[in-house]
Amino acid sequence: MKSLNPIFTEPRPHRSTEKIALPAHQTAPPKTKEKRATRSDKCRDIKFPVTPQMRAILIRRADHNKMKETRYCTKLLLRALTYPKSEIPAYPYLEQNTDLTSFMHVKPTAVPYEIILEMRISLGISRREAVYRLIRYAMEKEGMFR
Repeated sequence: MKSLNPIFTEPRPHRSTEKIALPAHQTAPPKTKEKRATRSDKCRDIKFPVTPQMRAILIRRADHNKMKETRYCTKLLLRALTYPKSEIPAYPYLEQNTDLTSFMHVKPTAVPYEIILEMRISLGISRREAVYRLIRYAMEKEGMFR
């Protein structure tokens, strides 16, 4: 019986076993990953050393203002950045290996973070030390710490 469908009636073409190589100009260009845009409200976390006395004062003030510790320290840091940089004295930096040192955190956004980096570069100190100086100066300026 003869099939009515021409696909089944025509003979199959013979396939070669050789691979056909595409010319170099036909290859797809490599995909490059586009860099994602950073958020405008991105915060950087910086931890700084505090003495037990400073820690207790900051925790009490944060609780009094109904804020978390990190948020209050960040607010205090932003206030300290409004003061003239020439007024900020060089406090002795707390070493990390002492038993009396603990750490607290601040989370400044991009603009205050850039100011901290500029201060860090101009004074030749670390980010932590710059934040420590600013927080301590703000505490003294507001009468919290002497």
